[in-house]
Formats: sequence, structure tokens, C-alpha cells
Amino acid sequence: MISTIINLRLGSYTVSALRDLQEHFPRVRDAFPDVSNEELTQLTRQYPATVTPDGFLDSPTFAFLIRGSGQTMLVDTGMGPRPSPFSGQTGTLLSMLSDAGVDPPDITTVFLTHAHPDHLGWILDLKMQPTFANARHVINRRELGSAPPPARLILDLLQKQNLLESFEDTWTLGETLQTVFTPGHTPGHTSLLLHSDGAQLLFLGDALVHPVQLQHPEWVMGLDHDSQQAIHTRQEVMAWASAGHGWLAATHFQRPFVRAEASLGRADSGNSAG
Repeated sequence: MISTIINLRLGSYTVSALRDLQEHFPRVRDAFPDVSNEELTQLTRQYPATVTPDGFLDSPTFAFLIRGSGQTMLVDTGMGPRPSPFSGQTGTLLSMLSDAGVDPPDITTVFLTHAHPDHLGWILDLKMQPTFANARHVINRRELGSAPPPARLILDLLQKQNLLESFEDTWTLGETLQTVFTPGHTPGHTSLLLHSDGAQLLFLGDALVHPVQLQHPEWVMGLDHDSQQAIHTRQEVMAWASAGHGWLAATHFQRPFVRAEASLGRADSGNSAG
């Protein structure tokens, strides 16, 4: 297993991938229900570290810490302090932040790509109080109407404390951060683009959930809300990446920072850009 904190230098920013937890979920067959057995065997051979001997995906969940230009912000928050329904594990994001020299009150903004529990988990602590009480929490407004009940409760509590900011079409932070609408996995799924000194990094959320989708954007994830829209989104993301525009930050990849080659034949990881 690679380090639980992986840093990428992007222009004047430092982006840290913080592993909240690592789970064996879901079964590969359930993850890609429309893919043939032969293709799944190929996946296992090509990405052996991502599949357990008993046929589950060995899947990390990362949150991303962005520091630079006076900002200390998170993109998504992992599964959180409550036991995961898939593995019983609890997340380690707060200890990862501490190791990175950051306390929860230091966080100024939390950007949420979508309203699934493994992305909202640390929004509230075990006492149902905001973990990042000094931060505004930003999410696409479409997610408010489609969030599952546990996520809806979290978002409602944030709204009551004036900590939630929703946007309709686009959201920006200064001149370096802007949203990219990436629907399909959920109706309002939105990625975030960071650009600095000519370098760019796109935070994927769950637009792609496994590196095989770099080569096969047509592989539908069983949890995708709108499978055809999700395919179209992945194709657009890969067209952007293969044109040499920049890096991808992937929540559930073993190596969270990826630069897709123009051929899409492989994905390289590294720790600096720009």
C-alpha cells in the first residue's frame, strides 16, 4: 500500500491526497455489471493490485487538501467517523490532516463533488456538529434534491447553520478554481478544476471510479445514476486529459494523481506539475 498522504505540487499550490480508508467493496461483477467475464478477467490481470483474491475491488477513498493563495480547503471528506456499512471501518481523515499540519478550524472551504456518504462522511462529527465549523460547504444545487436520506440530513443541518452554499451552474474561487459539470454518477455531480502557473488538476469525484475507465469510459459503474450520461462525461474528461491539459485527482484510484497519456494506453502518476 502506498503512503496515506501523497503530495502534488501544482504551480503555487500544494495538493495532498489524504486516504480516509481502504475497503474491499464492491464485488468486481457488481461494480461493472454489463461487462463480460472475459473483460473482467482482463481487468484483474491489468490491475491486479485493485482486486482481492475473492473478487472484490480493493478501493481507497481519498479526500484532497488544497493549500495556496491563502486557501486551505478540502475537496470531499471521505467516509467519516461512523463505521462504513461496507467494511465496518471508520475514516482517518482528521489524523491525516493533523499529519499534514492542519486542524479542522483551519479549513476555509469544503467543496463536495456529490452527495454520497463516502464523500460527505466527515461533514458532521459523532455529536452531529460540523467538523469544519469555519468553512463554507459548497455543492451543486441539483444534489440537494437527489441526495439519499442520510446525506439529505447532513445537508439540511449545514443549511440551518448557514454553512452550506449551493450553486446552479458554475462556482469559482478567485482566478484559480472553477467547477466543471460532470453529471451521470449523480444528477448534480460536479468536478473542480484547479489551475496555477500553466498547470491544471481536475478533481474527479466519482466521474471515474477505477483506472480501467481511463481506457474504457464505456464501462458503466453499477452505482451510476444515469449510465449513458456517465459514459458521455467520462469521454469528455478523457478527451480533456488526453489533449495534455493536465492532471486528474481520483478519489478511488490506488494512485490518486494521474496524468493520462494521449494514447490512453496507460496512466502515469507523479508528484509535481508545472
